[in-house]
Amino acid sequence: MKNVMRRRTFIGLGAMLPWALNSCWADDPDPDSGASCLVSDETTAVGGEDPLLLPIDRQRFPIVPHAGAMGSQEVLLWGFRADDRDLYIVVWREDETAPVVVVRQLVTPQEGYAKLWVRGLRSGTRYHFALVNDSASSRSAESRFQTAPAPGCAPVVQVAATACTHQRNSPFAALERMAERKPDVFLQLGDMVYNDSATRSAVETRANGDEETAKGFYRRNWKTALQDPGYEAILSSTGSYFTWDDHEVTDNSRLYDLDPDDYRFAADRYFETLAQAQVETGRFWSTYRWGDSVEFFVLDCRSERQEETREGAEAIYISRAQMDWLKSALADSPCHFKAILTSVPITAWPELLSVVIDDRWEGYRSQREELLDWIVEEDVSNVFFISGDFHCGAVTRVEPSGPRSGLYEVLVGPGGNANNPLALLWELGSDGTRADLAPADQFLFLRSQPAGTMITFDPSRNLVTVEFLDPDSGASLTKIELSPGQLSPPSG
Repeated sequence: MKNVMRRRTFIGLGAMLPWALNSCWADDPDPDSGASCLVSDETTAVGGEDPLLLPIDRQRFPIVPHAGAMGSQEVLLWGFRADDRDLYIVVWREDETAPVVVVRQLVTPQEGYAKLWVRGLRSGTRYHFALVNDSASSRSAESRFQTAPAPGCAPVVQVAATACTHQRNSPFAALERMAERKPDVFLQLGDMVYNDSATRSAVETRANGDEETAKGFYRRNWKTALQDPGYEAILSSTGSYFTWDDHEVTDNSRLYDLDPDDYRFAADRYFETLAQAQVETGRFWSTYRWGDSVEFFVLDCRSERQEETREGAEAIYISRAQMDWLKSALADSPCHFKAILTSVPITAWPELLSVVIDDRWEGYRSQREELLDWIVEEDVSNVFFISGDFHCGAVTRVEPSGPRSGLYEVLVGPGGNANNPLALLWELGSDGTRADLAPADQFLFLRSQPAGTMITFDPSRNLVTVEFLDPDSGASLTKIELSPGQLSPPSG
């Protein structure tokens, strides 16, 4: 057996690294799909110590660090130190003979929270990282991430995804099962925590001038989520892209009546807790390309909507700026697949769910029509929606027939909440009842209980494979192969 505690020779690079193009695909998890791709490589080196020789200190580092906003050469790293002292963020990759440290950067946390942009990394490469205390005597648990493939490369990309993880339903076993599959990317589609009661308490406390106690209401919930075994497993196994829904602040029935300052206070707790990049203050909608395989369009479908416009010709579900950006980015994408991350589904749902139509894309009809019409009319190929919110897992066609029936949507999870009434009735019903509730031509799969969701994008086969996993055994509950753009049979 290898002595994992041996002293190793490490090579280190600064957090802002020079780079050059080399004809190689080092540490590619799927070498056959990208062996001839050009990749950006690190070039400057300094010495360093092996962080794995240090003991793990869960008192200083009670939360496992995680990564987000991965590009082909950059990543945003997040960590937390309980005593709010300086820490080192150390990043390394495994080489054939010994691990190679590429970053050892001193960071000063803000109230314990630390973030670091690392640029100049090698594309398409798996990295490891950990937090080390300022005296280099202990460290956090180890986490991993993968940089995106370089432009021109088109490997298979495997994604794990979830939504709706109410802390009362912890532990989230479905997330552990997904981590075991070693995905390239993790997608969080919102409702990661349920802060409804935290917001009520924080509003009252802030009104009395106590900001620190108000912060604590949110931070306890976020800490509980990040220390859940499922989130520890998935966030430490790979890098993530995040979006939010309503419960990161409060339920949608109260969200839009909240004072803007109280909303911003809750949103600040979200951004301090996650490796979520802000393009500008409060704005995170952005796009991330994985070579030429798939581009992820991360939307904000909560903070910009204007309820009073819902039934009008100029409905605002997302801002005009975000809509214009999305169209432009979709049109400019060189990627085979375009995956739109929308926290709330865009599918046209059966009449049974019309009672909640005001909270989803369907309730803002004119803007939904604008986006879907534009995708069809501009012939934007292989668009694929990924969503959450409904407390069920599903694979759907966006509409039952016509040109939009070639657009698919996957409702991921749920990770911790369950029992959507339509999904329950569908599961319990006969074939005839199912056809009346949710016709099989449009609803390929529905599940009311928690599950893991794996989505595999294979550009060489023009194939998206969706698999739902049993949260206890990890066994496959269903596996569905989709070719975006394939129209459903005509109705009637």
